Amino acid sequence: MLNEKGPQERATGAEDSLVGLLRRSDHSGEKALALINTESNRARDFPDDDLQRLLSAPREKIGEITPPTAGLPKEKHISLPPLTIRIFHGD
Repeated sequence: MLNEKGPQERATGAEDSLVGLLRRSDHSGEKALALINTESNRARDFPDDDLQRLLSAPREKIGEITPPTAGLPKEKHISLPPLTIRIFHGD
């Protein structure tokens, strides 16, 4: 998915320090969401409901492809430590 061509758009507000970039595949319709915490001294959370909505997939169909993580946390939000990126895809 990440090596395919397709449109990419910002999925979070322009002034938000938590940057979300949503990419859609031209061929398969698959989506990927990169979440980037640009804060250098504070963790940020991203709501699970927003993750599901942006990827057009229920939680059980969403995977994380950020090494070395495995799967989604059980909490209803995605936590990003300072200056980190996490990448998710929906099937």
